[in-house]
Amino acid sequence: VNMFYFGKNSMKHISQLDEDLQTVLLAAIKTSKIDFCIYCGHRGEKAQDTAYNAGKSQLRYPLSKHNKSPSQAFDFAPYDKANPHIRWEEEDDFKKVAKHIKATAKKLEIDIEWGGEWTDFKDLPHIEKCSG
Repeated sequence: VNMFYFGKNSMKHISQLDEDLQTVLLAAIKTSKIDFCIYCGHRGEKAQDTAYNAGKSQLRYPLSKHNKSPSQAFDFAPYDKANPHIRWEEEDDFKKVAKHIKATAKKLEIDIEWGGEWTDFKDLPHIEKCSG
C-alpha cells in the first residue's frame, strides 16, 4: 500500500481549514492512489483579489469560502515527490484525486463540492464545504 503524507507546506494550509475539511484531507491522503498537495487554504484580501484579477476565482474578497476563518475551501493538486512539482497538466489526475477526496468525505458524512463539476466556471483544484 502506497502511504502518501502531506509535507510542511500542505500542513500549513490544512491548519487554516475548517475542522471537517481537515478530517477529510488527513483521511484521504492515507488511502489515495495518487499523491497530492494542498497549496491554498485561507486567502486574505490581497491574495483573493490577486486570484480574482488573474481569473482563477470568480469572487472578490470577502465572498470566497477561502476568505472565511477557518477556511471553508482549499485548493489541491496532484504532486510528484520524486521530481518535486505540481502536475498542472494532469487533468485526469485532478479528476481522480477529487473523486477520491469526495468519496472520503461521503464516508465521513461531510458534504463537499468540487469546482471541477461546476458548469459556469471549471475550477479543477478547488474543493469547498457545502453550506448548511
